[in-house]
Amino acid sequence: MNVAGTSSSTIQLANGTTTVLAYNGRWRLYDEVFTASGVKYETFVLTNVKSNTSQGKFAAHGFIDVFVQKNADDPLRGYVKGGIYKFIGLTDEIFANTIKKYDTAMDIAGVSIFKNGKNDRYFSIRLNEDKQYEIKFGNDNNGQKLDAGDKIYVFYLDSNGFDAEF
Repeated sequence: MNVAGTSSSTIQLANGTTTVLAYNGRWRLYDEVFTASGVKYETFVLTNVKSNTSQGKFAAHGFIDVFVQKNADDPLRGYVKGGIYKFIGLTDEIFANTIKKYDTAMDIAGVSIFKNGKNDRYFSIRLNEDKQYEIKFGNDNNGQKLDAGDKIYVFYLDSNGFDAEF
């Protein structure tokens, strides 16, 4: 791979490797807008985000973005009714102390909704036993709890796997 401004055919990545896993595919808006009930550790199952190996389609693990449209003003957190706020997804949440994050612009290794406070906008991403993705929010002691009536918009990378070329 040649990169403008470099004299080398490889790039040294922050993690010390020169390996890049590139996914091709399309970002899609999930076909359902969820409405929060306001319970602790509220969890939503993305039943339509699945891998289909016979068609070469794969849900790109960890590439799920969530935006929450607030149902009410919350001056303490800086929320305005109707405002849309991005929450940051964390993978390998359950039974793990070292949480991975796929956004290299933010160094949050080891972050967990179980280690954060009520103002932290994180959610966990988990692949359940039915091979469906679950997204889970906090309880206001460990990560931020959703308020009743909040709308949750989910975007995900509908990938063709490792087919991208440089």
